Amino acid sequence: MSKDEINKLIGVRLKSARKDRGLTLLELSQKIGLSEGNVQRYEAGNIANVSIAVLLKFASALYVPPEQLLGWKSGTDGKVLAPDEESLLSKYRRLDDRRQYAVQGYTDSKLEEQERETGELYEEHIKEA
Repeated sequence: MSKDEINKLIGVRLKSARKDRGLTLLELSQKIGLSEGNVQRYEAGNIANVSIAVLLKFASALYVPPEQLLGWKSGTDGKVLAPDEESLLSKYRRLDDRRQYAVQGYTDSKLEEQERETGELYEEHIKEA
């Protein structure tokens, strides 16, 4: 695989991760300290040499492991928890079994409510994950 092909694949992964996080090019550029145009060039694969330092900034801002952007396999599902997700998980793990069960029930009811409002099925997200 050529360097240009690798850069294009990295760009596809960058764009996908940005969209998954709901960020615009401008928002991501501000998070990592690059111009919006440079971020767009990275996403298009139009960067001659992809800098490891910049790749690490992208990974941190997008809450993904750097190996995901490179297309390498990792031992996780490829996602890094955002700080608010880490906080929720930490609190959930401190709950006893009965309260964890109650949280799961509440979460299920909220997802069902969201499905009714949006028409988007939660089960589809389970299959994709």
